[in-house]
Amino acid sequence: MLSSDMIGQPAKGSPPAGTNQSQEFLVHPATIHGESVTLISSCLHGGLLALDVEQKALVTLATASLNLLDSTKVNLCTLLATRGKEGQEIYQIQTISGRYAVGCGKTGYITLLPAESASPSKFWRMEILSGELCFLQAKLSNGSMNVCCSWQDQLSVNKSFGGWEVWRFVDVPGSEGHFWINSWSHDNKILIGDGYDQVTVTNLKWPLPRAAKWSVKKVKGHGVLIESAEEEGRYLALNVEQGKLCTAKDPNNDDSRSLSFYWEFEPAHRNSFRIVTNEALLNASRKTKEGDEEAK
Repeated sequence: MLSSDMIGQPAKGSPPAGTNQSQEFLVHPATIHGESVTLISSCLHGGLLALDVEQKALVTLATASLNLLDSTKVNLCTLLATRGKEGQEIYQIQTISGRYAVGCGKTGYITLLPAESASPSKFWRMEILSGELCFLQAKLSNGSMNVCCSWQDQLSVNKSFGGWEVWRFVDVPGSEGHFWINSWSHDNKILIGDGYDQVTVTNLKWPLPRAAKWSVKKVKGHGVLIESAEEEGRYLALNVEQGKLCTAKDPNNDDSRSLSFYWEFEPAHRNSFRIVTNEALLNASRKTKEGDEEAK
């Protein structure tokens, strides 16, 4: 796992122990030299991931002090999506110059590799940590139906409340008010309109297609509308007769009676919680109490 605790040291710095905020990063769409790129910043302090060209070491830089044009001193790192041997979405962290890739060996040491290297150590998996988890429910006259993404990546609706029915709404960085809608049971599967009024799932990739961005609008007394960023006034809907998701316009049109446009969000925990004792704290408390009694 990449950690900002490793950064600022020469490549091959030792891996940190444990899991904390230093191991969490944000991605930011940006345009540099007229090209769309995805930058990476640390959640711990906000610095952008970059390569010190002279030292050949990973560093983080504050955006305010960054000179993007001086590539002789610093090269920003960018996130690139690619395909694994089994077709899964994996990522590379490369310098914008395209010369180096960030790798991680079996022992957990960070290395810098030539970008053209075929080493599997330069491939990374992205785990989404942000976003709200919920069931996405279509409001129907005979009750609500939950949107499901099966293990075969097929969309359907049902009345179940399992993992296949849980979705995560994640803010699109740099795109205020837009979300991508990620299947919780599939690391990188998100909802997307296919341009023919149909809705499917696709792999999360950068830059994010407009058809994979959505906004949520509250409608008093009805629930919410989920609007596609690709075309204003086009909304996520359920074809009730076919049980299929689609996009369509004008929820109040008589021709849209076979479609359900209004949605509700049910918390994934369904307002049910489990309270568990922390054994480490409990044992420490017992030892302290026993020590106090002995001291008496």
